[in-house]
Amino acid sequence: MRNRRARTRRLIEYGGLVVKAGLAELLADDRATLLGGFLSLRDQLAGLGDERSAEPIDPATVKQRWRRRGLRTFDADAAEKHAGDAGRASTDVTVATPAEGTGGRRR
Repeated sequence: MRNRRARTRRLIEYGGLVVKAGLAELLADDRATLLGGFLSLRDQLAGLGDERSAEPIDPATVKQRWRRRGLRTFDADAAEKHAGDAGRASTDVTVATPAEGTGGRRR
């Protein structure tokens, strides 16, 4: 059961990356085009190059370039979220209410 949950979580995360990259919207949810793109990426990483290119692309270079760009995007998103959280913290008002069934006492 644990393996199934881990696999499901991983698949959901991969789908989130497709959405985060804007591919689902850009391709109007055209799954065949998306799959073709993924297969092309796989070929590049396998050292097969691009079908339009006469020269093979160094897979390590491609992977490193993609990783750097992905890390920059994650970092930018985290910084944006942190800035948004900091801005909200100064303007949000939290009201504590007694928990139901505690006679007005907080747990």
